[in-house]
Amino acid sequence: MKLKLKHLLVALCALTAGRAYAQISDITAGAEVTANASSGRFAPYFISALTHGKISQKSSALVDLWVGKDIDTSGRLGWGFGVEAVGGYTSAAEYQRWDNGQWKEHDLRPPSVWMQQLYAVGKYRSLFLTVGMKEHGSNIVNDRLSSGDLTYSGNTRPIPQARAGFIRYVDVPFTNGWLQVKGELAYGYMMDDKFMREMYNHYNYHMAYDVLFNYKYVYFRSNPEKRFVGTLGIQAGGFFGGKADYYKEGKLTETRDYSANLKTLINMIAPVFKGDEAFVEGSTVGSIDIRGDYRIDAGNTVSAYVLCPYEDGSGMAKLNKFDGLWGLEYRNTSGGIVSGVVVEYLDLRDQSGPIHFAPSDYDNPTIQSQATGRDNYYNNGYYNSYVNYGMAIGTPMLVAPLYNQDGYPAFTGNRTNGVHVGVSGSVGGNVDYRMLFGHHRSLGNYEEVPFPEPLTDTSMMLEGVYRINGSLSLKGQLAFDSGSLRGDNFGALVSVTYTGASGKR
Repeated sequence: MKLKLKHLLVALCALTAGRAYAQISDITAGAEVTANASSGRFAPYFISALTHGKISQKSSALVDLWVGKDIDTSGRLGWGFGVEAVGGYTSAAEYQRWDNGQWKEHDLRPPSVWMQQLYAVGKYRSLFLTVGMKEHGSNIVNDRLSSGDLTYSGNTRPIPQARAGFIRYVDVPFTNGWLQVKGELAYGYMMDDKFMREMYNHYNYHMAYDVLFNYKYVYFRSNPEKRFVGTLGIQAGGFFGGKADYYKEGKLTETRDYSANLKTLINMIAPVFKGDEAFVEGSTVGSIDIRGDYRIDAGNTVSAYVLCPYEDGSGMAKLNKFDGLWGLEYRNTSGGIVSGVVVEYLDLRDQSGPIHFAPSDYDNPTIQSQATGRDNYYNNGYYNSYVNYGMAIGTPMLVAPLYNQDGYPAFTGNRTNGVHVGVSGSVGGNVDYRMLFGHHRSLGNYEEVPFPEPLTDTSMMLEGVYRINGSLSLKGQLAFDSGSLRGDNFGALVSVTYTGASGKR
């Protein structure tokens, strides 16, 4: 009997959300009013990136309301919850679609109101369980200053999921505190079917729906009390289950059923080959992550890290050479004019080479040698690209399908490289600033869309936050994109935020 995973997730969300309104203390509540406008087709790159999918359109006027309780990690038992809703005006974007033998244009915009977060979390000792839609970020990179994690960046709306694991690093037995471990396992359900169907042009490619989501990671680190701390681990996300429709020149040619059951859930924990097929269960996107932190003194730390992407065995064996996110970070916990600096280099051009050939794909092949290249990062031949509501779940530096106004539902420029710089600090005690700069170059990809010549983009954003008092703040952003990849675009954002005195936004 097949397990109805989406029904189970919905039921768990409803039960836990109901409990969230039981005995409540230490509540954080607040509201934010945001308006943005730009000269391009969408908001500038740095205004929309890593905002958990809230800002993407050319212009919008939104009200964001939230209430929640942070979990107390000091006791043996603890619980928390969060509810956040966003609503208001957003401009529409124009997309093309193949309809009755001809191309037609249609407008698509986010809904007027949507639930951004709805979750409950409980813990026992070092273990936790979260059920619902909750915003998550990276375990390795600085979400405010980085270009974004390669696997799970916080760039999209939260995916409804059940997530369990260690709430903090715990000592590995018999290592006397010299080695610690932290890990999580999550299963979720993709809620963007309607959006993706409306965005997709239904001409050439495929569209998967009723898809389930899986994410997991495990990290080991050395003793955090020492001056140098090393972290090593692996993470992976992916889709499984559901069905997929395949289109050729505007005609539906095939429908494939990937329905999931309990065995499928188990297979998604680690790559498992499906019978005689030379493919593993579902789709997989991941990275092998290494980070080192050196504490200069009580308030200053410098770090170096690399996130090495993989989608199959060739990437895990590092046949994709220099591909990865390479970063340096400086942190000053005492604040000041410069409290944080991040410098990163992203390179995704090799992808284990341009050729993929597996003898097992053919009957009686004359060539027995195997070439496991053409990884085509974040795209998949069975499932949708690695996106939620059209925006990248991984690094937002790639131009996501949301921005393909021809309705093509995949990443067209995943062979890219570029630099990224982020700086933050405070001026005068109650004014915080953040500056982001990026320049990157894209060659297209090895599959359907190699660019005739490289496309480039230069983007920059300057943000200032004036903290009027402990509860009220005013934020302004100015940003631009320039180049042939994202187009020329100038935009601004203004927001006013009120947060209850018991917490911070």
